[in-house]
Amino acid sequence: MLSLFGGLTLACEPKKKKNPFAEDSTFAISQDSVVLRDRKAQASTDSAVTYDFVDSYAEGLAKVKLKDKFGYIDERRKEVIAPQFDEAGWFSGGFAKVRIKDKWGFVNKQGKVVIEPQYDQVGKFAEGLAMVELNKKRGYIDTNNKQLVPLQYDWAGDFQAGLARVSLDKKWGFINAKKQEVVPIGLEAARDFSEGLAAVWNGKKWGYINTQGQVVIPYQFDRAEDFTKADEKKEEKTKANKKEEPTAKVMEAGKTFYINPEGKCVKDCQ
Repeated sequence: MLSLFGGLTLACEPKKKKNPFAEDSTFAISQDSVVLRDRKAQASTDSAVTYDFVDSYAEGLAKVKLKDKFGYIDERRKEVIAPQFDEAGWFSGGFAKVRIKDKWGFVNKQGKVVIEPQYDQVGKFAEGLAMVELNKKRGYIDTNNKQLVPLQYDWAGDFQAGLARVSLDKKWGFINAKKQEVVPIGLEAARDFSEGLAAVWNGKKWGYINTQGQVVIPYQFDRAEDFTKADEKKEEKTKANKKEEPTAKVMEAGKTFYINPEGKCVKDCQ
């Protein structure tokens, strides 16, 4: 239901399409809540489950909020984890981070708290590891809460392609799951690896390194973003029917353009 000025009420029911609310349901939005009404259940009980917020789906489950508590529903709109957490994240690697009071832990898709809330901050599980923070120091745990990388960094991000970006004493580097510094901590600034390259800053200019820490595109840019590929739909439309190479948006001497992994301008060249 949608309440308008003057007491006028409109009922909104979407056309059939592929989305979590499309079949056997009425999806209505009011000023204060999101309502999911299952027609089959409504026929016998005339009841509705009302959530204050419904998030997007991740790994088959969506986060919902009810009276300041968070839980999860599946793609058939069935509540699989009752709202009980003070804060919650998306599922990743089969687990979602959840907060109870001021501590974070992890829950599995069956609603079981597999890692009791005990950390000040946590990341998401990626490649079997998750960042955790305690007393302002960060490290990494596995799904059994075994500490694989000690809590020793001032900042640490999620693992991507076998590497994680970390910071210590305002310097940056990259480690692997074996605690090895693949790219030694000493960079002035760095972005995450994407398509095998990471943008790094030497204090004056940006360049790019490979996963061995070698500078493959010289420090020359005033700004540098991640390398990304064209999406699959665009690739399918290419006349040659071949994938486009990744590109990165950069800025040099006030001009913005795109480069390929060799550092050559391929778009918006001037």
